[in-house]
Amino acid sequence: MAYKDIKRDFSDIKENSKEFFDSSLQYYRLLSFKISAKAASVFMTLILLALFLMMTLLFLSLSAAFAIGSALESTQLGFLIIGGVYILATLIAYFCRKSIVEKPVIKKLSEIIFND
Repeated sequence: MAYKDIKRDFSDIKENSKEFFDSSLQYYRLLSFKISAKAASVFMTLILLALFLMMTLLFLSLSAAFAIGSALESTQLGFLIIGGVYILATLIAYFCRKSIVEKPVIKKLSEIIFND
């Protein structure tokens, strides 16, 4: 009698552990899907925002270059000055890349992953 109870308990443990494993697997699949979907959404938003920002920056740069060129009576000099401003901005961004790029990206990704 006790042997049958022990045998039944072991079979119940086996079935329960299999169900637990299957439900845990489904949970982690859904969690990974949710995290990847949020990350993809943030990534696409950033790409669209960057695209529109670059278009705006292009037109503002052209107008600034022509305005400076008109004021200096040399269009080439206006474009050269705007190019110099961009080189300076690139150097500043490169030397400050950890605080400008890396930390905000890590912070945003950690919010997506760990706040859910």
